[in-house]
Amino acid sequence: MKLNHRIVLAPMSRYRCTRQTAPDVMMAEYYSQRASEGGLVITEATHINPEGTPIWNIYPAIRDHGGEAPGIWTDEQTMAFRKVVDAVHTKGAYISCQIQHCGRVAQDDIKDHPLVKGSDLPIGPVSASSIPIPVTSEEDNQYNWDQPSSPPRALDFDEITRVCGDYAHAATNAMKAGFDHP
Repeated sequence: MKLNHRIVLAPMSRYRCTRQTAPDVMMAEYYSQRASEGGLVITEATHINPEGTPIWNIYPAIRDHGGEAPGIWTDEQTMAFRKVVDAVHTKGAYISCQIQHCGRVAQDDIKDHPLVKGSDLPIGPVSASSIPIPVTSEEDNQYNWDQPSSPPRALDFDEITRVCGDYAHAATNAMKAGFDHP
C-alpha cells in the first residue's frame, strides 16, 4: 500500500453503531470526513464475536444514548461496513479494519444484549487463565467504567481454536466488506 502522505487516522472508539452492532450512517460520515486522497483510515476496534466485545452498557453514555461498539461477525454487520468502506474509498483513501477480541476485559452482561440474548453464542470474559484483572484500588477494578470488571474463565484448547476461527471469519468478512486490509 503506497500512501500519498504520512497522516493516518489511528483507531479511536466512536460507538456509532446500531443495536445490532452494525455501523450506521454516522460512522460512514465520520470516517469519510477524515479520509484523504492516498491516505489511510484504520477503524476503531471491531469485535470478532460477542464473547470478545467489551462495550455494551458499561458506559452510561452508551446505555443512555444507544451507542454500540462495532462487530463484524454477522452478515448484517459486514454489509453495513460496506457503506463505510465505500465512503472512504470515494475520497480516494485506503481503509483497514482493526479486528479484536478483548479477552478478560469483556463484561459478562453482553449475554443480555439483544443480539446475543437467548442464543447459544459464547460470552466473555475469557482469558488464557482464570486470573482476574489485578485490583489495587477501586478505580483499577472499574477501568473508568461504572461497573466492576468480571472475572474471566480460562479458555480450553478447543475454545482457543474456535477463537482463532472467529478471527479468520472476521477477516474474511472484512474483505467481503471491501476493506483494503483487515
